[in-house]
Amino acid sequence: MISIQEARALVLARALPLEASESVPVALASGRRLAQDVTSDGELPPFDRVMMDGYAVRAAELHEGIELPVDGEVAAGDDGQRPLAPGTVRSIMTGAPLPPGADAVVQVEWTEASGSRVSIQRLVRPGQNVAPRGQDLAAGQVVARAGEQVTPLSLSLLIASGAGEVVVRRRPRLALLTSGDELVPPGAPVRRGQIRESNGPALAALLAASGAEVDDLGIAPDDRQVLEQRVERAAQGDVVVLTGGSSVGRYDYSAEVAEALGFERIFDRVAVKPGKPTLFYARGQTLLFCLPGNPVAALMTGRVLVAPALAALGGEAVPDWPGLRLPLAQAMRRHAARDLLVPVSLVDGQLQFEGWHGSGDLTCMAGADAFAHLERGEGQAPAGSLATLFPMPSTPAW
Repeated sequence: MISIQEARALVLARALPLEASESVPVALASGRRLAQDVTSDGELPPFDRVMMDGYAVRAAELHEGIELPVDGEVAAGDDGQRPLAPGTVRSIMTGAPLPPGADAVVQVEWTEASGSRVSIQRLVRPGQNVAPRGQDLAAGQVVARAGEQVTPLSLSLLIASGAGEVVVRRRPRLALLTSGDELVPPGAPVRRGQIRESNGPALAALLAASGAEVDDLGIAPDDRQVLEQRVERAAQGDVVVLTGGSSVGRYDYSAEVAEALGFERIFDRVAVKPGKPTLFYARGQTLLFCLPGNPVAALMTGRVLVAPALAALGGEAVPDWPGLRLPLAQAMRRHAARDLLVPVSLVDGQLQFEGWHGSGDLTCMAGADAFAHLERGEGQAPAGSLATLFPMPSTPAW
């Protein structure tokens, strides 16, 4: 058996960035990683943009209390091309273009209007309350580099710079298959000896949030020939995740199927609890993960091993082992021979795991924010001991 750290490093060594790219509408690009630089098609702002509601003026003409005629109005969306005549002001709205001849804006709070005239109560300097053309971006300036991830924060800039579509790395294509004669689909009635299949939907949600284009192929019977056919079809993509059948029972066919299809075994057991019967194979650039059938173990190994592989395939620089470590809120018994993965909640900067009853405890896992990794050892890890944190993609930051 190898450690979970060694297993993750071996996975990442095989998860080479995909070269393929595709063009997508910029409005749908959040979360995607750019394959090409994005440059601005013009200056931003594209005109001298007014920053406050008020009056466009010639600053040199003003003195406190001066009263001037109001020569029209410029609203946001107007072209604002009509020049401002000397000795006049023009009512103007936030976001509107500053008309030719004007060089500043007196905000409306500093004025008193009377009919078609306005009195200026405070002076402004040239350029005040105006964002000059090109202040944010020059034409042709790079606004986002290849390899950067598009975020909701960067999306507005990409659109404002003129991008209608962007070229992004293709998402890894992942096929998900669950095996077991005891499994029935979600919502189906169960008879004695059966359980509802939750691994597929839960892993599909986790791995889609981790960047994959997921195809959930459903449930396969404990039949080696059928399983072999389905895995071969699934292997046309980049990643195959097979849950169930990875242990050493009579109907556990994952290893036999993988090797019959020409996959190279990279590792076949991991010294972690839960998750010991985790297998990893590769055939060319296609990766095959055989995860335990236990739902908790499947999600934990999916988070620690499969999710980082997807990030790496998508072009992200993924560390062999994450560096975020937080203290335990209470003492926890270690395992002498295997590291532990435990569902935890984040409480005041500490890892809380009260109520955890072992690898079959779906109720406790459902209430967790993250998984924590605790290294093997004798006796108890005292409160305050550091454990590595693996947040779930949906974990809020507040």
